[in-house]
Amino acid sequence: MTWKKYTEEAHRAMADLYIADERFSLYYDREVPGCAKFLEQAIRHMIKGGRE
Repeated sequence: MTWKKYTEEAHRAMADLYIADERFSLYYDREVPGCAKFLEQAIRHMIKGGRE
């Protein structure tokens, strides 16, 4: 899937879902514990251009 128009705000909101919505966390952490948090942090790192 792709986004018709990418915005950092939308990407940041998606990162929030990985850790705030239990459905996302359970899905991503099922095979790799901590994966949801890792994805959230990776998105934030990418958005900031690696400045975190």
